[in-house]
Amino acid sequence: MIKLIKNEWIKIFARKSSYVYLILLVVFLFIGAFAYDKLFHVIGGAMTEVAADGSSTATEEQPSVWNFLNTVVLGITSFVTLFSVIVVSQNISAEFGDGTIKQLLIRPYKRWKILLSKYFAVNLYSLLLLIGLVAFGFIIGSIFFGTGGFHKEIVTGGLFSDAVKTTTEGGQFIQTFIYYLPGLILINTISFMLSTLFKNQALAVGVGIFVLFISSTLSGIFTMLLDRYEWFKYLIFPNLDLTIYTYDDTVNGMTVGFSFTVMVVYYLLFMIITFYSFQKRDIVA
Repeated sequence: MIKLIKNEWIKIFARKSSYVYLILLVVFLFIGAFAYDKLFHVIGGAMTEVAADGSSTATEEQPSVWNFLNTVVLGITSFVTLFSVIVVSQNISAEFGDGTIKQLLIRPYKRWKILLSKYFAVNLYSLLLLIGLVAFGFIIGSIFFGTGGFHKEIVTGGLFSDAVKTTTEGGQFIQTFIYYLPGLILINTISFMLSTLFKNQALAVGVGIFVLFISSTLSGIFTMLLDRYEWFKYLIFPNLDLTIYTYDDTVNGMTVGFSFTVMVVYYLLFMIITFYSFQKRDIVA
């Protein structure tokens, strides 16, 4: 299995686009850091401190690297998801398009092992993109804003309620990062399933990107309608983004544990469909 995963890893990086995506993330980080630095000083940086004698002094409040990670880096994770969907969607469909799927399946490995190695490889690449984003984000953010601020207390308001939470900048980033991972894996799984169902590479990638964007829209719509249609909470879309629980402990009766459980059920369903269809498909003929 390790040998198969290594082979798939080599295939991923045989495409120049795999390097381009990493470079683009770094470029976005530099642009984001520069823009955030300028915007912060224009809108929120200038503050006036009033002394006891009534005199005032202009002061400037500086954002920290953790503030940068929470506002800019977490925003750029949407590009990680997009790039992951593209790579995952073309993983198997490209084999059909290039005609290499036949050579792959005549090797002395069972079909499910070959498919599983591909699944592991593309998810590892997604993880590489994410780790690269956070690592370079911390480095670039530290250059622009310094390395402090992890324990700085912040107050956040709820997205779907009037709840107010007190946390730290570092704690908020770590929690949001952890909550982002299940959604990324599930979206990758959906894209991987589509890649096994469609032989046409362009169609697989196009449908994968469409699902990514429509899922984000539907997630917001279904979440807002949960108070009217309770059965919506069992659909995949309201549960696809766990990061909302960074700000709200409950969303219309749903908790992070409930949403995660729903995601696991759909994950297993998509994996069964993926492996069953690949096992039954007449590929070599």
